[in-house]
Amino acid sequence: MAFKSLNGLSSMGPVSVTISTPDKTEMLSKLFHARDVIHLAHLKTTSYAAHKALNKAYEYLLDFADDLTEMEQGKAGTTFDLTIPSASYEEPVSFLKDLNMYLTSVKGMYCDATINKIEELQGNINQTLYLLSLK
Repeated sequence: MAFKSLNGLSSMGPVSVTISTPDKTEMLSKLFHARDVIHLAHLKTTSYAAHKALNKAYEYLLDFADDLTEMEQGKAGTTFDLTIPSASYEEPVSFLKDLNMYLTSVKGMYCDATINKIEELQGNINQTLYLLSLK
């Protein structure tokens, strides 16, 4: 199949095109930030059940974020310059639902192994949401 010249570009040789994508480190930074937000909610709640559910969630999230960061750095062959935003209290159910939607929106820029890890985290978030719904 022959391709038509685009304003003479084919005679110029190879053309380099850069397509910018969202920074993959953004998600990793958000995960460490999320851990801090959930920890603050854990400390602020007056419900024992919520206290225990949020405790489990923030412990899981810290290990998860650390493992995923190391996995992505290993794949990239370099360390990342992560910035973790300062955390303040946020209502945990809304925060976790928003985090879950964010994770769904960024999965497409990762490989299958990373997508599987993200979906594991989403399962943990869904379990935490369920536990927080119990009275």
